[in-house]
Amino acid sequence: MYRASRHESGKILGPNIIALHELAETGRLTVDDLRTKLWALGRHYVKDLQPYMDDLSRDLMKEIQGVVIPAKLDTTIEGALIGAKLHFLAWQLLEVPNIIFIRQHLGKWSLPRHSAMVKVIFQEWFFNCLKEISSLEKADATITVEAQIGLITVVSPGRLLDEDVETLTGPPSQGEIDLDAHGLVLIRDIAYYAFGSRVLLTQADGDICFSLPLPLVSTHE
Repeated sequence: MYRASRHESGKILGPNIIALHELAETGRLTVDDLRTKLWALGRHYVKDLQPYMDDLSRDLMKEIQGVVIPAKLDTTIEGALIGAKLHFLAWQLLEVPNIIFIRQHLGKWSLPRHSAMVKVIFQEWFFNCLKEISSLEKADATITVEAQIGLITVVSPGRLLDEDVETLTGPPSQGEIDLDAHGLVLIRDIAYYAFGSRVLLTQADGDICFSLPLPLVSTHE
């Protein structure tokens, strides 16, 4: 997880700085604008993204050490969405698409264990959703998250490539994860090794339906 977070940071900062430099070189960005954008990106990373990553890394380390961190499902999913937006803002130079986020029955359930790992799974998936929506240039797109007995489902606009579907639904990694492993690999491997679960994925009518079986406990019991 530490290597993965460092890799994400490298993907965010390196390409963004190169892109800004290219805009300045071609005259599409003034020196003052370049300075302002670099300051804003750095401030976002230091003030918002890094503290979020630190808190999440701390919770993940506790869980790896055997500490049980139960949490309400709606709180965990909300935190995952916040994390996805923070990463997307850094990746997309502080711009994020408008989305309508619909929550269905999340408040009825809690997570008895590994809530930080669940947050990572859905943070990575929501980040993927934001990338898809951004590429579609679809205004006011909707992401729906629904919880049922033992299952969380996310429906969002877009379409995954065949190789991405194979990555998500294929066998988990055996041994060390590659240094350039992306978020879909993390989703697949954490789901399997933390919960013994496999991602369920369907695509139809311009939507991606992502489902993951998880041990949920009713908050009314």
